[in-house]
Amino acid sequence: MADLSSSCDATFEGVRLLAERLRVWCEDAGLREAARMDLELALVEAANNVVRHGYAGSPGGRLDLEVRKVPGGVEMALSDHGTPIPAARLHSVHSPAFDSESGRGLALIAACTDRIGYVEGREGNRLELFKALP
Repeated sequence: MADLSSSCDATFEGVRLLAERLRVWCEDAGLREAARMDLELALVEAANNVVRHGYAGSPGGRLDLEVRKVPGGVEMALSDHGTPIPAARLHSVHSPAFDSESGRGLALIAACTDRIGYVEGREGNRLELFKALP
């Protein structure tokens, strides 16, 4: 199974394009529907957060998606050059404020995947996700 590597403008339309490419890749990889839905939801939540918060509507931003099937699961990484996720948000990923209108995206991503990693640096930001497969 070939890896998926795809880039798009950091817009909500771009997020829809990435989601469609991921959906096709998952189908081609033979993933079960539940795993496909989890990966797509995690991607859409993460990418929408980058568009909304990382780039805050600034034009010219990019999103880069990499997906590959590995022994035991799927690795997915979303890279950008926007404002990084605040460290406090990363540490409270499993305890979002449910009384607010927003702030549950990372918790939803965590619920859809089995492992989350995040790297920020001069090369940009990279959200690394792993979904275990049966």
